[in-house]
This record gives sequence, C-alpha cells and structure tokens, in this order.
Amino acid sequence: MKILFVLENMSKNCGANVNIALTIASRLKRQNHELLAVTKVDETHGMCEEKSGCFQHVTTFFNNEYERLDRFYQKVDWEKKSRFEKMGVLCIHPFILSSWMDIKLFNCYFLRRKYRKVVEGVCKKYGVDVVIAVVAPYYLAQSLKSAKIKSKKALYQLDPYAYNETFDKTKTADREKVELQTIKKMDIVFVTKLIYNQIKEKENIEREKLVVCEFPGIVKREIRKSIEMSSLSEGKINLVFVGTLYPEIRNPKFLLDLMVELPEKFVLHIVGGGADDILEEYKIKLGDRLCCHGWLDSDSAYHLMYQADVLVNINNSVRNQLASKLFDYISTGKPILNICKLKDCPSLEYTERYDYCLTIFEGRIEKKQIDEIQQFVEKYRKKKCSFSEIEKLFKENTDQYVADLMIETIQSLDP
Repeated sequence: MKILFVLENMSKNCGANVNIALTIASRLKRQNHELLAVTKVDETHGMCEEKSGCFQHVTTFFNNEYERLDRFYQKVDWEKKSRFEKMGVLCIHPFILSSWMDIKLFNCYFLRRKYRKVVEGVCKKYGVDVVIAVVAPYYLAQSLKSAKIKSKKALYQLDPYAYNETFDKTKTADREKVELQTIKKMDIVFVTKLIYNQIKEKENIEREKLVVCEFPGIVKREIRKSIEMSSLSEGKINLVFVGTLYPEIRNPKFLLDLMVELPEKFVLHIVGGGADDILEEYKIKLGDRLCCHGWLDSDSAYHLMYQADVLVNINNSVRNQLASKLFDYISTGKPILNICKLKDCPSLEYTERYDYCLTIFEGRIEKKQIDEIQQFVEKYRKKKCSFSEIEKLFKENTDQYVADLMIETIQSLDP
C-alpha cells in the first residue's frame, strides 16, 4: 500500500505529533508498505535526514510565515504591548501585517492552499492509496479536506481542536463547525481515546468514521550514538525530564519547588524547551542542581533517559490532552515520578498499571511528599522493568498494534 503522511515539519526538534507519526511510519515501512511524506521547511526547521529515512519519498516546500511572525513578536516584546500598541506596530510593518492577518483571521489560508497543491501533485505522481494528515496543527486536516484527489483521506488526530482548552473559548462553536465539516470529507479519522470520548456524542458527528488509537509509544529502541556520560552528574541522583514545557498547561514550578526541598544530591536535567523565564528564575536558586540541555537529537535524548535514575513526567492541566512522552518513559523500564495537576488526570489510567511509578499531586509541598520521593528513589533507582513485561501491560500502546489497526481499518474501507 502507498501511504502519504502530511506533516508539519520533519526537523531535529519537531513536535511530539510528528515523532508519533514517524514511529508508525517506521513500523509500516518494515511491513513493506511504500511510505511517502509531504512537509514544509523554513529558516528554523530544516530537514532531519535521520527522520526522513522513515520514508521512501519526501516532498518539501519552503514557507517562512510562522517563523517570520514569531521572530517579530520576540523583537518587539509583543506580549507586553497593549492591544492598541499591537495594532500600531502591525500597521507600520505591512509584510508582518499580511502574515498576521493570514494566520489570525484566515486560518493560514495560503499555507493550507500550498499543502493542498503539493498533496494533489504527489498523489497524482505516485498513485497514492491513502493520505494521512497528522494533526495538530489542524490546518493540515483542512488542506486534506479540500484536496482534489482519488486517494482515501484519513486524519490522525492527536490533539483536540474544537474543544482545545488552550484556544479561545469564544470561538468553540466556529471550531466545532470546521471540525464537523472536515470529518464529513474524510474516509476515516483515527483519534485518541480522550478526543473520542469528548466528541462521540456531539450532534451530527459521523461516529462510524472515528477509530480510537492509543499513543504508540511502547517501542524497544536501539540508541545508535551516545553523548558523553559527563552530561549526567556523577555521584548524584539524576532526575530527567524530556519534552516541552508550557507555562499555561505544563508549568514546571511545582517540580522545581520540590527540587528546592529535596536534598543536595538530587539533580534535575531538563531536555527540551519552553518556560525559559521560570527555568532562569530557579537556576538562581538551584545552581548546578538544575541542568538545562536544550533540544537534543533523538538518540542523545533517549541516551539521557536510559541513564537517568528517575524519569519525571509533568502532566497537563487540561483533561483532554495527555503528555505522550509518558509512554516513551515507560518503554525504558525506568522508575517514573509522575506529577499530576488534576485529581482525575488521564495519565493515572496508565501509571496505575506500572509498578515503577510514584504519583504526586500538585499543591502545597509537605514533608510527607519529600519523604515519599526519597523512599521511592532509594527503592527503585537500581531497578528496571523488562520490556517483555511492558509489552504485555501496554499491548495497545505498541507501535505494531497501532500500525496494524490503521492498516486493517484502511483496508476495510470500500474501494
């Protein structure tokens, strides 16, 4: 089967959704399917050769609209300006104004049109059987919706759109309309359990098109290269967090406050980005006990994870989005410190199956919590769960299970 993935980018530090798609693509390629991809590149996000190796054919195009606007925001200190000041700044920068209007008012019309045209060309050239748009961002779904192709159309939706709690709540109804119209144009929509449970009962939803796919993070990995062992602190208890931090929904302050209270032998390593102001503030308090590595290539990040004493998972403050990194952590067999912001956190469904995990709920820090963490670390830091046991516990989260489910579903569609 010829399968075309539509991705936001394929850079070294691409987002979690792209990495999930690459996990599935790698499995499908090993099963002798022909894998193709369409993605954009820009000044910040170039093509990572290692990641492009998941596909036999990759088609790229250049678009710098988002990055140009982001750089401008940083340059003028956009967040600190009033609405009036923002309008004034835009009016004297016409090129920035055009990008702002396209993104904010027309939902990335020009980018959607470019993706659509490239997808149409690839489908015609290679005779693609099915196109899978990986969302978010949702403009990829809208591009596929309007594409004039004979191939089957599928979405792989890993983040909510209509009911995304980080979006403007006054525009929920507009997003509902867009989502319903998009689903109508699809042959199949693969969604997470959290998204399915939220939209399955909505009026006019074509529920028969929705197929629940778990996060396919349970994968046995081979690390092809390593970084120097000095990246971890010798003679210390090394806690490692890998991922993106968001001040609004994945704020690290509670974890950092725990670090202030934990003994000096505890060192926290942050691999990734986000919440820079918060990290800078705590760097002053923690000194060498807070090590920020920035973005690393996949092998280097996984190497740190496998060398850690304990991995740290910070959950989201919203109920319909789960940090997919949790399954990468579980795959290592390492102990996990799971920090929850909600009493009904969606991570609990999975961590309760995994004995090598301690869950701490955010709130006022008490001596009891500090003692629990120290006892957990001393008990489990030298232990590791076997991958064969992990596969049994999380069968539906293996890349093979999810890939097989996708292929079986696509093959069941009417010709």
